[in-house]
Amino acid sequence: MRIESNIKKFYIYRIFSSFTFFLPVYYLFLLEKGLNLTEVLIVQAVFSMTIVLSQVPSGAFADIVGKKYALALSNFLYLISLILITFAQSFWTLVFTEILWGIATALWLSSGSSFIFDTLKNLKKEKQFKKIDGTAYAITLSLWGICSLAGGYIGAFYGLSWTLYLSLPTIFISMFIPLLFKEPNVKEKRTLSQYFGQIKDSIKFASTHKMLRLYLLYSSIVVGVLMISFPVSQPYLVEKGLPIQLLGWFFLIGSGIGAIGAKLAHKIEPLIGYKRSLYYVMVIPLVFFFVLFITKNLILSIISLWIVSIVEPFSFPIINNYVNTHSVPNERATLLSLRHFGQNLVFALSAPLLGLFGDHFGTISHIYLGISIIFIPITIIFFLVLRKKALR
Repeated sequence: MRIESNIKKFYIYRIFSSFTFFLPVYYLFLLEKGLNLTEVLIVQAVFSMTIVLSQVPSGAFADIVGKKYALALSNFLYLISLILITFAQSFWTLVFTEILWGIATALWLSSGSSFIFDTLKNLKKEKQFKKIDGTAYAITLSLWGICSLAGGYIGAFYGLSWTLYLSLPTIFISMFIPLLFKEPNVKEKRTLSQYFGQIKDSIKFASTHKMLRLYLLYSSIVVGVLMISFPVSQPYLVEKGLPIQLLGWFFLIGSGIGAIGAKLAHKIEPLIGYKRSLYYVMVIPLVFFFVLFITKNLILSIISLWIVSIVEPFSFPIINNYVNTHSVPNERATLLSLRHFGQNLVFALSAPLLGLFGDHFGTISHIYLGISIIFIPITIIFFLVLRKKALR
C-alpha cells in the first residue's frame, strides 16, 4: 500500500462522509421535536462542550493509536448518533445523541487535516498542504450543498426525518474507507503512558510560542462566534418567509460560495496579504450580522448570510497551515485539537445566552444583533494586536 494513494482515498472518504441530506433542515427538525430556540442552542452547546472536553484527548488518541483508526471510529460514532437522533423523543435523549456526535466530531477535527499534512510531509510536499486541504474542504462543502438541495424538498414533502434516513447508507460505507489508508510515518511513536505528558507538552508549546498562541486565540474567538450563525439561519429564513423546500437552494449556493473560498484561499491570501486576510475575516461578518438584524427584506437577508458563509472556509486552510508548519508531527493533532477546543468553548458559552436573548425579544433577528455586539470588541482588539505583530 503506497502512501501516495492516501490523498485520493482521503478525497473518496470525504465524498462518502459528506452525503448528508439533513443539513438545511436539521435545526427545524429539532424545533419539530418540541424544542424552543433556547433549547436548540443548549443542545448545540452540549455538542460543542463535548468537543471541548474530548478534543485534546482525541488528538492524543489519534497520535498514539493512528489517525486512520481515529477517522474510522469518528464515522462509526457519527452513524450511531444519527440513528439515535432520528428516534429521539425527549430533550435529554437529544442531549445524549449530541454527546456521541460531539465525540465523533472531535476525532475528525483532530485527525483529518493533520493526517493530510503528515502524508505530505512523508512525501516532502508540505507546500501543497493548503491546496490539498482546501480541496478536501471544498469537496465536503460542495456535496453538502448538492445533498442539501434535495434535502430541502425531501423535508418539505416527505417529512424532516427522511433527510436523516437517507443519509445513513453512505455514512455507513465511509467508516470503512480510512482502514484502507497507509498511516504516515512520524519520527516518534507515543505510548499510552505518555498520553497526559503529550497534552501538557502541546499546551506548553502553544503557550510559549507567541504567534502560535495568537493564532489559536484568534481562531477560537472569531470562528467560535461565527459558528452561532449556522443553527440560527434556518429558523431565521423561515421567519423571514422562505419556504422550507428552498432552504436547500440557499444552502447549496452558500456551500458553493464557501467551497470557492476554501479552494482559492491559497491563491487569494498571498495577493491581499496575511494581515488583511485576517482583518477581513473579522470585519465582513460584523457588517453583515448587523444587516441581518435591521433588514426586513428576504433577499438581502439571504445575500448577507451567503457573504458571511465564505469567511470561515476561507480562513480554515490558512490558519491550519500556520499551525501545522509551526509544530512537530507528534504534537500537530493535539495542537489542532486545542484550536477547535477554543472555538467550541466560545460557541458553547455564548450560544445559549444568545438563544435567551432571541426568545426574550421574540424574534430570531435579535440573535444577530447580539452576535454583532459581541463581534465589535473582538474586531477592535484583534485589529490592534495584529497591527503591531510581524506575522509569520
